[in-house]
Amino acid sequence: MKRRDLKKDIDILVGEVINDCYTCILINDEKKRETFVQIMEGIVSTRNELINRVNATPADKNAKAVKAHFSAIRKDLLSAIDTSFGKLSEATKA
Repeated sequence: MKRRDLKKDIDILVGEVINDCYTCILINDEKKRETFVQIMEGIVSTRNELINRVNATPADKNAKAVKAHFSAIRKDLLSAIDTSFGKLSEATKA
């Protein structure tokens, strides 16, 4: 996997969460606004952390180490996206 592709995937998935949060802000009442803003802040923070990890590719350039590094980042990305959508779902139900 290329570094550039992984960064694009991160930005696209984080953008989906943020778009859904903005939609929920527009649809729901003002009381839930802070909850949606917290979800957006959390996912943006996670995005920045993941991008920093992508940029910090292992120095030894061992193909297996790089692949494992990127696989771990992808796994963490999917977990963070799933968690964010779960929080968003719970916030809209309440």
